[in-house]
Amino acid sequence: MNQNDDLLALYYLGRGYQESGAFEQALPLLLKVRKEKPEFVEVYYPLGSIYGRIGQKGLSHFYFGKYFKLRGERSNALLHFRKAYESLDRGSLERGDAQREIKELIES
Repeated sequence: MNQNDDLLALYYLGRGYQESGAFEQALPLLLKVRKEKPEFVEVYYPLGSIYGRIGQKGLSHFYFGKYFKLRGERSNALLHFRKAYESLDRGSLERGDAQREIKELIES
């Protein structure tokens, strides 16, 4: 079994937890997949969904923005990054990232 297989197993385990409503168990697994394989588009949508379900709107929009950007859906990505920027705490890493993403999407 290689690292990609391990990450895929973690992804599906995380999705299983998400589907059963066990968001606290799902989140660290999906975040690990995102950290190890940031180009894996499919991990961003469930992250956005989980953060929305646990009441963290800023992070929810941030991850939906990432998902849509990687899928090439510029206007959806821009919408979510703008909402993320409005909702995230000043000085947070994700808020700075959202601001950079907005600038990049507008200029492209």
